[in-house]
Amino acid sequence: MNDPIQYTLEDKILIRDRYSLYSDAVFQADKDKWLACWSDAGAWFVFGKEVKGKAALSAQWDATWNTIDKMAFFSEIGDISISTDMASVRSYCREVVAFTNGTVLKVVAQYDDELIKKDGNWLFSKRKYTVLIKE
Repeated sequence: MNDPIQYTLEDKILIRDRYSLYSDAVFQADKDKWLACWSDAGAWFVFGKEVKGKAALSAQWDATWNTIDKMAFFSEIGDISISTDMASVRSYCREVVAFTNGTVLKVVAQYDDELIKKDGNWLFSKRKYTVLIKE
């Protein structure tokens, strides 16, 4: 017997919207909008370390953007699995990073994410970043 559905189509739309807002924040280099995508205790597994909590995420943003002039960030959602107020999502991104020294880096990466629903909003509680292709 299948379990009853524990989410609505609205949940899937709101989760997809979270990814759009995240991408837009990166394109616009808007740290406040990027941080608004995260839960207060959100954890980002990136560059071989765990960055946890909004203060640490803010500091990591500053460190990352210290040498970046512009960044393009395109997202594609793979799988979404929702259980009431928690979701697991696999997504992919294409990043093109223009550094202040004139060099450009192109990356395709995978995110394995967990989101929580808080006050009707889906927020990242965990993002694990894995580079798949680096040019």
